[in-house]
Amino acid sequence: EPLELNCIRTHALQMMAETGCDLETAALRVFSNAEGAYGSNVNQLIDSSTWTCEDELADAYQARKCFAYGVSGQPVKQPAVLKAILNKVDFAYQNVESVELGVTSVDQYVDTLGGISRAVRRSRGVETPVYSGDQTNGEAKVRTLAEQVSLETRTRMLNPKWFEGLLKHGYEGVRQIEAHVTNTL
Repeated sequence: EPLELNCIRTHALQMMAETGCDLETAALRVFSNAEGAYGSNVNQLIDSSTWTCEDELADAYQARKCFAYGVSGQPVKQPAVLKAILNKVDFAYQNVESVELGVTSVDQYVDTLGGISRAVRRSRGVETPVYSGDQTNGEAKVRTLAEQVSLETRTRMLNPKWFEGLLKHGYEGVRQIEAHVTNTL
């Protein structure tokens, strides 16, 4: 198929020319943790206040998410390839599929979106737009991360029905409220 119709092949060939790697390496596009590991630990660095500059968050993300999954299905540590790809990322995106969980509900969104947006910003030198795809009502609605956080703040944390309902559950309700506040900040 022509290169103009196959952007993955086009980018892979471009990476081969730039780095001298083989086609299989240049075509890697799925990065995650090493087998058996989970998360980038950005959320843990933030929760424990053990970071002093934002580059430490990018370092954590890149160190944990540099394992590429290719045709073998086995993770292979590829930090240089991840770094090269991060330099070409235009935006980050996360689906939100549940009315029960939003980007302010659990720290995994902070872990992933915070980590990748900081790693891309460091790599490219520009702010990285972050979007959220709301799939909760059957119709896709794409929002900026700021719009999604604002929506969740209005409908949850600033909504008396939401927080008063949680307060009826004692310490667990307070813990849920605190988690939303922490994840929002």
